[in-house]
Amino acid sequence: MAGPEEVYRWENQIANSRQLVLLAESTTLDAINAVNRVLNRPLQAPFVPEEVDFKDPLTAIGSQRPHQYLANEKALNEMRDFLIKEGLLASPEIKQLEAAIEARERSLTAAKRDFWLPTFELAGDVTEQFVREGAGKDRPLTADVDSTNWTAGVSGEIPIFTSGRKTATLSRTREELSGLKYQRNSTEQQVEERIYNAVHLLRSSYPSIGLSRDAARAAQLNLELITDKYTRGTKSIIDLIDAQNQALTSDQQAVNAVYDFLIDMMTVQRSISRFLFYESKEEQDAWYDQLDKFIQEKRRVRPVLKK
Repeated sequence: MAGPEEVYRWENQIANSRQLVLLAESTTLDAINAVNRVLNRPLQAPFVPEEVDFKDPLTAIGSQRPHQYLANEKALNEMRDFLIKEGLLASPEIKQLEAAIEARERSLTAAKRDFWLPTFELAGDVTEQFVREGAGKDRPLTADVDSTNWTAGVSGEIPIFTSGRKTATLSRTREELSGLKYQRNSTEQQVEERIYNAVHLLRSSYPSIGLSRDAARAAQLNLELITDKYTRGTKSIIDLIDAQNQALTSDQQAVNAVYDFLIDMMTVQRSISRFLFYESKEEQDAWYDQLDKFIQEKRRVRPVLKK
């Protein structure tokens, strides 16, 4: 049995669904413009994105080796330590500060030497007279007249009194050097924190792929049962639409879980300033070999706690 209220309910659902379709089309057009801008193409240039099936998200990474670390909390923590070590070595922010510290140390050395090292100056000058002519000339230039003049000199200077300029310069340089070192330490902590946070995202996003797929399968089975009961008249239209929304939402969450994981992987690689996605298989294997070696050495030297 069904009443007219169910027809109205369906009409309401159809209208709302059409609104969602229009919103999705607008979002898709915005995404196309964004991709064209990143690729430096005309914003309205059409293209058809290739449909990719990420049933196994590790295929997008190009290697199955991360599974052994992502599926094990202990191995994930060990990989995190390796990522921190690599990230601190490769961080462009830290390298920039280290270069600034090195330059400031040279300035500090120069400021110290300025107290006792003289300032030397070497100067020279050469003039050559080739010809003299015109009204008022004294005599014509002959070969036996020396027309070349030169001077040369060297001097040294040690300022005795500079009103404290040297002391102030030395003090300022020391303070600037100290500030840069504190800034480097702070940046190292920020990089380390960034890697920690990125790995924490992986800790939840990778297992969420399997859990969201289980939820999608359960929602699909629930929809099939509700649909059968609705056709038999034992469930209302509200129950059916509710089951449809739940199944659709679960499917979307299962797909989004894969992309969330890939985004988290990109976040991890950004935090260590190295993008393995775009490197060759040989380079990726070499990186994972270093990771395996790091973990083996760490397990070998791990202290044994006495009871």
